[in-house]
Amino acid sequence: MSERNTTIVNLDTLGQIEEEIENIQQFGEAVKGILESVMGHNRQPISIEGDKAKVDAFVEALKGEKELIEAHNKHGEDHPEIIEAQKVVEIKTGNFEDIVGVDWPLR
Repeated sequence: MSERNTTIVNLDTLGQIEEEIENIQQFGEAVKGILESVMGHNRQPISIEGDKAKVDAFVEALKGEKELIEAHNKHGEDHPEIIEAQKVVEIKTGNFEDIVGVDWPLR
């Protein structure tokens, strides 16, 4: 049985390190990996740390991204459900940015 590394995202310290490009790139890679795991690919253990508002905003932004991908896979480009899902993602990721204080890395 192989041991998999746990992806850890600490949302409380993320805003403090925003100027450090390497850490922001790591955050972006972590979000991509978590989204892949949520979509059923490359499953891995995940730990999201931070106060409740930050974690909730992170989870909602991920849900929005997942729903957009699912809508895109189902309908293709320029379908009304895609346009609606994009609007929802913009709202949820904007909320994340307001609460956590860093840009959402998937744009």
